[in-house]
Amino acid sequence: MDWALSRERYWGTPLPVWRCGEGHDRCVGSREELRSLGASVPDDLHKPYIDDVVFDCPDCGTEMRRVPEVIDAWWDSGSMPFAQWHAPFENEELFRERFPADYICEALDQTRGWFYSLHAISVLLFGQASYRTVLCLGLILDAEARRCRSRAATSWCRGT
Repeated sequence: MDWALSRERYWGTPLPVWRCGEGHDRCVGSREELRSLGASVPDDLHKPYIDDVVFDCPDCGTEMRRVPEVIDAWWDSGSMPFAQWHAPFENEELFRERFPADYICEALDQTRGWFYSLHAISVLLFGQASYRTVLCLGLILDAEARRCRSRAATSWCRGT
C-alpha cells in the first residue's frame, strides 16, 4: 500500500482493500458491496472483526483477504467534514447545509497534517475545499526560541 495513505499499525481505520493470492486488489466502498461479493459482513467493521471477512476474487476465484494496513490517522481526521454526518450514506441534506465549514482553527503544526488532508480529501471527493477560512495559531516559545512544554495552560513558559 502507499505509505502516505496507510500505516502498519493494529489500531486505526482498516483499509477497505482486499487482495487475493494472485495479486488482484479490490477496494470495497460499502457493506452492501461486500455482501454483493458474497461476504458475510459483521456489525463491527473494525479490527479484528473485519479481518475475518473473505470472499472469492471476481477475477480468478481465489480467496480475497483484507490487507493488514490501516488508514493513516491524518487521512482519517481529514474525512471529518463528511464522516461526522456519515455522508454520503445518510444525512446528505444536513451535510450539504453545513459544508464547507466557515472556518477551522488549529495550531501551526497542523498545517502539514490536518489542514492538508482536509483539503486534499475534500477536493478529491467534492471538487472544493472543506473550509472557507483557516485561523492558524502560533506556538509559544521560551526565551531561547524552544517550544514551551509547560502542562499548565495558564503558566508562563520558563524554558523547561
